[in-house]
Amino acid sequence: MFFQLMLDYSILNEDEYYEILYGTTDRKKIYLVKTGLTINLINRLEKDDQLKNITFDRNGNLATNDLFDDYLKEADDFYRFELSRFL
Repeated sequence: MFFQLMLDYSILNEDEYYEILYGTTDRKKIYLVKTGLTINLINRLEKDDQLKNITFDRNGNLATNDLFDDYLKEADDFYRFELSRFL
């Protein structure tokens, strides 16, 4: 709430606000966090070069492509379970 007030009063700019709150200024990562994914899941998806295979439909829901589905088939059970809660 404090940082929101700082943003509202232009003490922080939007990029500084996002960096403090989310640890990144990447809008896609921020939106993924807002949809419920943890930063750890997002970082692993980035490390595995899978963020490009996740998009948002016109209603703002997460959507994946066939390459991501193949990636998910190869993932361990726990990781697949964690992702299946969101995708």
